[in-house]
Amino acid sequence: MFFYRSKPLTEAARIIRSKNAGINKITFDIFFTVRKDYEVALNSDLFTADNVARIFDIPLEQIIGTYRADDCYAIKISIHREVVSGSPGDRDIFGAQQHMRLMRLKIPVFAE
Repeated sequence: MFFYRSKPLTEAARIIRSKNAGINKITFDIFFTVRKDYEVALNSDLFTADNVARIFDIPLEQIIGTYRADDCYAIKISIHREVVSGSPGDRDIFGAQQHMRLMRLKIPVFAE
């Protein structure tokens, strides 16, 4: 296999969002429009814990997990928040503005 092009995640996914998952966690949801784009994203290994830590520039230990939901073509990522929601220093009390780094991603497409 070799990489031969990329596709912006915003063209492949119909929903890309972040939100609180309790007071000390944030979850990211990516819902793909079609199965093929979902499978390309999974095969890219872009959403492994190591790569997610690099994307968000956080320590690997802060990643709770990356999960897949094949029935609805979705990927979920959960991380520990840097600060508890609503505490001093919290820039996003609802965790709803943390998905921009995902929106800038391009999914590498590999040839078989």
